[in-house]
Amino acid sequence: MKNITNKIYIGTSGYKHKSWEGNVYPENLTPINYLPYYINELKLNFLEITFTFHKIPYKKTFDQIFENIGKDLYNFRISIKLHKDLLRIKPDHSIFNEFFQGLETFTKANVPLIFLADYSIMFKANKEHLQAIISLKKFLEGYTLFISLPHRSWYKERYINIFRENSIGLVTHYIPERYNNYMPFLITSTNYYAYFRFYSNPSFHLSSSNINILYNYSPKELLNISKFISNASIITKETYVAFCNIKNGIAASNAVLLKKIMGELIDE
Repeated sequence: MKNITNKIYIGTSGYKHKSWEGNVYPENLTPINYLPYYINELKLNFLEITFTFHKIPYKKTFDQIFENIGKDLYNFRISIKLHKDLLRIKPDHSIFNEFFQGLETFTKANVPLIFLADYSIMFKANKEHLQAIISLKKFLEGYTLFISLPHRSWYKERYINIFRENSIGLVTHYIPERYNNYMPFLITSTNYYAYFRFYSNPSFHLSSSNINILYNYSPKELLNISKFISNASIITKETYVAFCNIKNGIAASNAVLLKKIMGELIDE
């Protein structure tokens, strides 16, 4: 483990959550200071930007994020959820232009960006859906793309090989309780990177409005998780970890503890 030189980035899914006030952030902290606190006090170095799934990013918003990250820009990683309209089988290509206009400050500065295509449990494996994923990758050529595929029909060797051939990253999901149709816990790297997302329950994928995600990973579970991540990081350029159990700040506390457990594997 001490020989691992690959960078590991750990954080949460979103950072502006109402239930984090007083649990993660001091009650007197203003929202504009949440991200600096996340970086400088919690010492987390990865973040999923999630509001972009429902809203085209405003340049003003991302300029503020750019400014808040500041000197950590190139030691910090951001994963941006693609807008839901970009995940259609035949998306309106003009939306790509609108989407990237909001990210202009980041792209002009050549800040590393990861894009996350978060598909629903209803998005099952078939030729039409596979072609939509491949087309999406072509529009994002030059960027790191990961796909979140909850339905287990995708987890067959032929699909995984196609993702590898097209340098499309496949997210590794961990859910404490699983339903039969949900994806297996498969640690893989199909694009020289690895991306882990840790959930609380399967209903997270049934409704984006479900916020009853209270599962708290124990220190023992996080120790086991650290071993998964360490093994993955051996064969990847970078490894990303996002906790999605956001209610009441549990994701943040789990991320901070995991980072502590991994110790020198995370710190430069």
